[in-house]
Amino acid sequence: MVHNSEVEQVTVTTRRIIVPVNDRQECLDMINWYNDNMKREHDLLLFVYVVNPTQKLSALHLPVLIGTMIRIPKTHVVAGKAVCRDAMQLAAKHNVKAHSYLYVDTKPQAALTRAVNELEGDIFLLGPQRFSSVYRITPVNQTTKTSRQTTVLQ
Repeated sequence: MVHNSEVEQVTVTTRRIIVPVNDRQECLDMINWYNDNMKREHDLLLFVYVVNPTQKLSALHLPVLIGTMIRIPKTHVVAGKAVCRDAMQLAAKHNVKAHSYLYVDTKPQAALTRAVNELEGDIFLLGPQRFSSVYRITPVNQTTKTSRQTTVLQ
């Protein structure tokens, strides 16, 4: 008979790693960098692609009023899905679990900040392979779950 005190309980810790992706080769290089330098067995990669609906309008220098309904071009969404699919395939090739998310925002940095808060990541991986930065996300205040700060790991 086995007593509870004799049974070791194994706790599996899953690191939730947020990886912003776009259509540049550096993003795929960053996933390869992750695989070579920091991959752990139970990691979960969270790929975030930001669709900027005003990209064409800002190129034409047309103003957009706050609260204006903007039609998101289907090509932007299709491109985002393709980038996420490529990232997911690369993660699967390296035997890493992954999910992908599309965020729509006129300010990509604001969308990434929202993703950090909503997806509750542990690590934020940012930058091309030769300039990779890794940020560990820790709660600023234990009572406020959405407030986060980043610290550079060295």
